[in-house]
Amino acid sequence: MVGFALLPGASSGILSAAAFFFLASLLYSQEPPPYVTAPIAIVADAETGTILMEKNADRPVSPASLAKLMTLHLTAQMDEGTIVSVPAEGSAQAMRPGSSVVGLEPGDRVTIGTLRRAAAVVSAGDAAWTLAILHSGDIATFVDAMNRRAALLGMNNTTYSDPDGWSSVSSTTGRDQMTLSVAYIQAHKEELSHLHAPPFMTYTEDDDLTREPKKPNTNLLLGEYEGLDGLKTGTLPSSGFHFAATAERSATRFIAIVMGVLDVDYISSVNRRADEARLLLEWAFTNYRTWHPSLTEVEKSVPVKHGAVESVSIRPRTEPMPITLPRRENRPVVLMTEIHSEIIAPVSEGQKLGTLRWYDDSRLLSEIPLIAETDVEWHWRMTHALGLR
Repeated sequence: MVGFALLPGASSGILSAAAFFFLASLLYSQEPPPYVTAPIAIVADAETGTILMEKNADRPVSPASLAKLMTLHLTAQMDEGTIVSVPAEGSAQAMRPGSSVVGLEPGDRVTIGTLRRAAAVVSAGDAAWTLAILHSGDIATFVDAMNRRAALLGMNNTTYSDPDGWSSVSSTTGRDQMTLSVAYIQAHKEELSHLHAPPFMTYTEDDDLTREPKKPNTNLLLGEYEGLDGLKTGTLPSSGFHFAATAERSATRFIAIVMGVLDVDYISSVNRRADEARLLLEWAFTNYRTWHPSLTEVEKSVPVKHGAVESVSIRPRTEPMPITLPRRENRPVVLMTEIHSEIIAPVSEGQKLGTLRWYDDSRLLSEIPLIAETDVEWHWRMTHALGLR
């Protein structure tokens, strides 16, 4: 990253960016998104939340097993090493016909971590119901917690009616599922590797189950697409086939969601949702990147006139936020450090003394005030009377 700075004490006042840049903004020339048959599709930067592409993102649809992502989100604080007993209401026999299950029996002894992994890897409804009951005591209370958390996240068009998504009464949108996916990854990114990325369902030595089926992960892109490590699939006859897929490459992570995919049969539909999610992820990686501002070149202190000390330490008021940028060759982001040329005591802690600005060509990407870290009191010296520093 190239940097320019007005040296503290220089005589030209506050540096103007125009002094360094007199370039017209260039039009971005990203490829258009690929065609997908999915009735609903949306792509976003997982770190910034920036929406890069959307198709019918506000159309109502049942979340199907994407609802388990909210169940996993709410149960993330449970101790994964705790061994619990499977309640009858959370067993495989209690699930509705056609539900995906891992085969839990009433009274099975299993760890919370295994239940969470079963819900994530094989979309097990019995694991989701057991987690919900253990978390809240009963399903109704847990569903209420799901809806309260959805409202808190800003999922304004989502209503859950169960912890596994089997009911067609539940309703959501592609945009709301992207909101949840972004929040989930930002809060639980470290869990992707052991909850969402395993190719098969795995168990621990503490699990005492009637059976331990080695079911494969429902995510067909695992091991097939570079950087992919999640996130969740969902299927419901009335709503079609859903897929929220995420991958990370070179400090950039994208999420692609397709919902309502339908093909001639079950296998074709499963393959199509994976293919279309792959297409959208590849388009995102080809055309965009996440830019992380650097503070390595920022001034650490500036001179102060007429002060009890000769300089004051400065820092950015806030941490710079990442930004989603078009991916173009040889287009550096330039940092401009603009410091007031004459800082005179007294100085107050938190007082603005300059500005950090990042530019892509002549386009301002981000700016953050530079502030004083401490107070500096006025101090009279003989040199002041003589007109000297």
